[in-house]
Amino acid sequence: SSQDEQIVNNESSKSTSTSTTVWELAVGQPNEKGEKTINAKIVTYTTKEEGETPSLYDSTASATTQNPDMVMVYGAMIGAPVNITLDMDDAVVEVSGLDKLWTDITAKATTDEQKALAAQQSIGMGDKTIEQSLRRLEAVVPKKDVAVGEKWTAGIRVDLPVVGEVKQRFDCALE
Repeated sequence: SSQDEQIVNNESSKSTSTSTTVWELAVGQPNEKGEKTINAKIVTYTTKEEGETPSLYDSTASATTQNPDMVMVYGAMIGAPVNITLDMDDAVVEVSGLDKLWTDITAKATTDEQKALAAQQSIGMGDKTIEQSLRRLEAVVPKKDVAVGEKWTAGIRVDLPVVGEVKQRFDCALE
């Protein structure tokens, strides 16, 4: 789950959007080089944007009660296969699967909103973006052992072109 704070020209503004993504990860056995493949998929996705044009998507809610453009784009993420390759030191080598998903969704998009949402998601949830996010997880994952049910909060700062500095807060739990 995350909520962003942007700092542009030393002025802070908190995002009026929140999103929650729940992933399921299945870690395979190491190959002869010690590399591991994680077969991942998004189990649930929720996004809420407030402001002039509020919007809400919740993958656990009925599709018939939600914006059909959001259902078409965001719904495609649920269960889509994502492969994450780790080297022998458990460092992320590559993420794949999401770029193909967004290429396919963009080709199927029939409305301007679907095309805009797909373009936005291809940047925010593309292979390279997720790869970079996983590499930043070292700042989020505790350095000590964590018990099942334990919760913690962590944060990172990222400098983005045009936007400036974005602070992300993560509310984490080991389930």
